[in-house]
Amino acid sequence: MFKYTEQDYEITKKIRLKGVKSVEKDRVSKLHVIDKKYLKIYGRMGMDITLDLNKFCMYREDESIIICNQNVYISISPISITYPNLDAEITRHDVSYRMVNKIIGKKDGYIQGVLNGKGDINLSTALKLKESLFSHLDMGYLFSNNLTF
Repeated sequence: MFKYTEQDYEITKKIRLKGVKSVEKDRVSKLHVIDKKYLKIYGRMGMDITLDLNKFCMYREDESIIICNQNVYISISPISITYPNLDAEITRHDVSYRMVNKIIGKKDGYIQGVLNGKGDINLSTALKLKESLFSHLDMGYLFSNNLTF
C-alpha cells in the first residue's frame, strides 16, 4: 500500500448523504489490509473505518492517498508536527487533546492547530501546559521542533 510512520498522516473523512455533509479528522495510528479486500484504518482519537476496496476507488494525489465512492471521500495525507516531543508526551501520558485544551483554558482544536503548525503557543500558555501536565520535563525538550528519544 504505502509506507508510513505513526502519527505522520492525517485522515480526513467527508460524507455526503441525502444532502447532509459531515467532516471528521483524525491521525492514522494503524492501517491494516484484511484478505486484500478490506482496508481497516485506525485513528488515534477513535476514528475506525473499514472499507470494502471493491466498492471504493483508490488513487494517489501528490503525497496523499484518496479513497472515495459516490458518498464518501477519505484522504490520508502527510502532516508535519510543529512540536513532536509535546505530541509524543501527550500520547505517552494518555491525555486527549480535548483535555489538554480544557486544562490550558483554550477552545477545542487549539492544541491540534498548534501541533499542526496552524498557530503558535504563547509563553504563558506553554508554561501552564508544562506545569499542569509535564512538570518533570524540560521546556526546551517539550517545545523543540525536532523529535527526541
